[in-house]
Amino acid sequence: MLRLATSVFALLALISGPLAAEQAQDGSSVYVLPTFAQTKPAVDGVNGKIEVYGGAGQNNSVNISSFPGLAPTADSKTVWNGIGGAAGTITVPIGHSFGAQLDLGSGAFGNNPFGAAGGHLFWRDPDKGLVGAYGDGLLLGGKVGNGVWTAAGEFEAYLGKFTGSAIIGVQGVNYTTAGLNPFEVYAYGGRSAFTVPNYFTDIIEAKFYPIDDLAISVGHIYSFGRNAVTGEVEYLLPQFRGGNIAPSAFVSAAYGWNNSSNVMAGIRVYFGNHDKTLIRRQREDDPPSSAGANPHNTVAEANSPSVHRLVNTPVFRLRCSMARGLLPPHEWPPECADSDRSRPP
Repeated sequence: MLRLATSVFALLALISGPLAAEQAQDGSSVYVLPTFAQTKPAVDGVNGKIEVYGGAGQNNSVNISSFPGLAPTADSKTVWNGIGGAAGTITVPIGHSFGAQLDLGSGAFGNNPFGAAGGHLFWRDPDKGLVGAYGDGLLLGGKVGNGVWTAAGEFEAYLGKFTGSAIIGVQGVNYTTAGLNPFEVYAYGGRSAFTVPNYFTDIIEAKFYPIDDLAISVGHIYSFGRNAVTGEVEYLLPQFRGGNIAPSAFVSAAYGWNNSSNVMAGIRVYFGNHDKTLIRRQREDDPPSSAGANPHNTVAEANSPSVHRLVNTPVFRLRCSMARGLLPPHEWPPECADSDRSRPP
C-alpha cells in the first residue's frame, strides 16, 4: 500500500512539477499548460474564433450578352470587386495528442455570394509542430456557379519565434449551369466547356512573432494554375488581455499572377479557456483557418479555371467573323475587336 501511494505521489509530481517550476521562476500567475508524459495536450480544451473582414479582390468576370441577329457571346475581363464576409472556427481535443477543427465562412465577392466549410483532423505537440489531414469546399454563386473542393495534408513546425506551415494537396471544381439557357451554354462552348481537370495546390506560410502578441507572416498560394504571394500582420490588442476572450486586428494582402490580387483588413476574436498571448493561442488552441474560411484563398478559388478562357474557341471566332460581316465596328463585341476597328472585316 505504501508503495502504491508513493507511486501516485510521484506521478502527480511529474505532472504538476513543470507548472510549479515555471510559476516560481517568474513569480506570476500566468496559466501554463499541464504536461502529460512530458508533452502538452494538442488542444487546450474546446475553443474557437470568429473573424470579420472586408476588402477588394480581382476577379475574372464573364458576362453573357446578346446583339442583333447573332447568338449570345461572352465578354471576359478582369475587374476589382469588393469582398466581405465572416468566418468562425471551433476546435475540440481528441484525447491528449489529437484534435479536430471545423471552419465555416460566408460572404460575397462582387455580386456573387459564397459559402465555405473546412475540416482539420490533426496530431499536435505545441512545442514541436502539427501533422494532419485537411479538406474544404466552397460554393460561389452566380449565373455560372463554382463548387470548389480541396483535399490535402496539413503541416506545422514551431521553431522558437518562428512557425512554418504548409497545406499541400489536390483541388477540383464543378460548375453549375442552371442559370444558363441552352443557347448560352452553346455560346460558352457546350457542356464540355464546364469540365476542368483537378489541380495540385499549396498554401505555404512562414510566420514570425517579434513579440508574443504580434505575428508577421509571408506566404505562397498555388491555386488552379495561379501563383500568389501573401503577407499579413496580426496584433492581439493588449488592452483586452486578461480574460479568456481576446480580439486582434489584422491587415493582409496578396499579389497574384494572372490578375488574382487582393487586399483585406478585419478583426478576429479568440475564445479560449485561459488568458494567453497570440503565439500561444495559435499553437495551443485553434490552428489558423485555411482555404475554406480564409479570404485570400476564397479569391484564389473563385478564380478557378472558368469559361472566361473560352472566348478564343472556334465557336467565338466564328461569331466574331459573323459580327464583322453583319455589324458596323462600333457594335462588335469587345472580344472581337482588333487593333484597327475601322478596317473592314
